[in-house]
Amino acid sequence: MKKNILAILLIFVLIAIGFYLQRHSTSGPAAVGLSGDTVKIGAILILSNSYAAPNGEDQQRALNLAIEETNAQGGIDGKPVEVNYQDQNGDSPQWAVSALRALQSQGISLIIGPTFAPAASALAPIADKEKIVLISGSNGSEKFAPASEYTFLTRMADQQMSYDLAEYLYKKGFRKIAILGSQQEWEKSQADFVAERFEKLGGTVAIKELPLTSNLDLRDEALKIKEANPETLVFTNYGEVMVAAQRMRTFGIKVPFYSVALGSERVEEANGTLEGTIYISSESPQSAFTEKFEKRYGTKPFTGSDAVYDAANILVAAIKKASSTDPERVKNELMNIKTWDGASGKLTFDQYGGAIKDPRFYVVKGGEILPYTP
Repeated sequence: MKKNILAILLIFVLIAIGFYLQRHSTSGPAAVGLSGDTVKIGAILILSNSYAAPNGEDQQRALNLAIEETNAQGGIDGKPVEVNYQDQNGDSPQWAVSALRALQSQGISLIIGPTFAPAASALAPIADKEKIVLISGSNGSEKFAPASEYTFLTRMADQQMSYDLAEYLYKKGFRKIAILGSQQEWEKSQADFVAERFEKLGGTVAIKELPLTSNLDLRDEALKIKEANPETLVFTNYGEVMVAAQRMRTFGIKVPFYSVALGSERVEEANGTLEGTIYISSESPQSAFTEKFEKRYGTKPFTGSDAVYDAANILVAAIKKASSTDPERVKNELMNIKTWDGASGKLTFDQYGGAIKDPRFYVVKGGEILPYTP
C-alpha cells in the first residue's frame, strides 16, 4: 500500500516539476525577448556591396528613429527594444539566408526586411516553414505577403502600379512604347507587367530590353531602342535608372521618359537626364516624418524609409498586443491590424497582410520631384 502511495506522490511531483519548467523555461519562442532585459528584434537590410546600400543605410536610420521613440516611451512592458542588424550584402538571396540564420542563432524570429524582391523570394518559404515573422517596408514583390501567413508588407506591391502606368500611357495616346528593365527579379516583373497590360489594351511594345544588372554600358540596348523608334520609353530598372537615362540621351533618344518608381537620390545622380520624367509611386512620406527625420539626421529621408519606419512601429505594436515575442502570437496580432496611419500615409492591409494604397504620379521638374496630376 505504501509503495502505491509513494508511486502516486512521485507522479504528482514529476507533473509539478514539468509544469514549472514549462512555465519558466527560456528555450521556447514565447519566452524569447520579453524574458530578458531587452526585447530583441532583427533587421535584414542592404548595407553594403550594392547601389542600394545608401537606401539600406537610410532605412536603418528610419528604423533606429522608430525604436528610439519607442524606448523613450518606456519600450515594451518597461523593457527597451534592441535591434540586431544583419547586412544583406547586395541583392544576394544567399547572403539574405545567411543573415536570417545569424538572427535565428540568437533566438530572434521577428525580423524587419529584407530590402528587395530577390531576397524576399528566398526568405518567404523559410519564414513559412520555420514560423519566422518578416515585415518588409521596401520590397515591392506581389508574391511576398501571400507567400506565408508570417510575411507582411508595409509598402504596396508594385504590380498594380505598373498596370496603372500602362493604362495611363495608353489613355494619353501612346500606341508604341519601349521598355528598359533588367534581369533583377522586381525590375523584370515590372517590365513584364507594363508590357502585359499595354498590349492587352491594344498597344504595341516595340522592344523590351532586360540586360543583366552588371551591364552598365547599355550601348547595345540604346541602339536597339533607338532603331525601334518608340513613342516613349518606360524605365523599370530602378537600380540603375540614372545610368540608363544618361545613356539613352547620349545616343539621341529624345522621346518622353516614364518610370515605375523613382527616387530623389537617383534624379540627382542622373545629371539632368531624368528632367521631365513622369513616374508612378505608392510612396507618400508624411511631412511630420520627414521633418523629424531631417531634425534627427540633418538630411531628408530616401525613398522607402517611411515604410520601414512604419514596419518597425507596426511590429512593436503587435509585440505589445501579444505581450510576447512568440512568432505565432505576434503574427496573429499583425493579421488583426487592418489599417494604420503612419509615416507613409494611411495604409489598409489586405487578407494576406500586404499594404494597399492609392498610387500617385510625380514629375521631375527643375531637378525636384513634384506631384503630377495626369
